[in-house]
Amino acid sequence: MSNTGAAAAIAIAASRRAERQIVEILRSRGAMDAGTAVSLEGHRFKRRALNRLVQGGGVRAVDSRYWLDDIGLKRFSRYRRVRAIVLIVAVIIIMVGLLWGVSSLAASGGASL
Repeated sequence: MSNTGAAAAIAIAASRRAERQIVEILRSRGAMDAGTAVSLEGHRFKRRALNRLVQGGGVRAVDSRYWLDDIGLKRFSRYRRVRAIVLIVAVIIIMVGLLWGVSSLAASGGASL
C-alpha cells in the first residue's frame, strides 16, 4: 500500500470511529426518537462525522438535538457496503482487463513500447 493509500485508510478508520462514538453516545443516552433527542454539546467528536450520519439518515436532528434512527442507520450502512462492493468489483474488472491486455500483447509478439 502506498503512503497515500495508508493515509486514506487511517483517515477512513478515524472517521468511522467518530461515527461509532456518536452512535454510542446517542444509544447510551436513550435518544432513539424525536421525543428523546439529546444535545451533543460538550461531547468531543468530529462534526463531519455527525454531518455524514445526519445526511445518511442514521441520525436525525430536531432543533439542536439529535436522535438515533436505527432503521436509517442500517439503511445507511447497507448503502455503504454495497458502494464498497461495487467499487471493489470495478477495480477487479479493470485489473483483469489490464492483465488480459498485457498478456495478449505479450502473446502476439509484443509491440515495443
